[in-house]
Amino acid sequence: MSIKTSEKTCTKCGVTKNLSEFHNNKNTKDGRTSFCAVCNNEKIKAYQTKKRAELGDKEWRRLKSRDVRKFRAKLKTETGSTYPPYQRAYTNATNRLRELHPDDFRALLREERHALGLDPDTQGHSD
Repeated sequence: MSIKTSEKTCTKCGVTKNLSEFHNNKNTKDGRTSFCAVCNNEKIKAYQTKKRAELGDKEWRRLKSRDVRKFRAKLKTETGSTYPPYQRAYTNATNRLRELHPDDFRALLREERHALGLDPDTQGHSD
């Protein structure tokens, strides 16, 4: 009989942390990675920096854009859309708000543009 704990020790930094601070990994017994999320993110960042230096900026950008295209193609075959579900939900909600309350939507959009320092007349936007 196994006992489930809510904490785990990171194998990189050695700090005991809550399980929610570890990424999911279905290939391990406890279903979590051995490194905490902070250490794992540092590891990924270091790898990406090293690879970018090895490949050069132009090749790195080419490979990253290829990865994005592959991801979107996979999404398209799985869901019928090239956008992730959370992005589709946001877009659908925005469109419904625009339809139900057009004046409120325009005012909110104008406020957001102003807060960002964007002038709708010079940015090519129209209400």
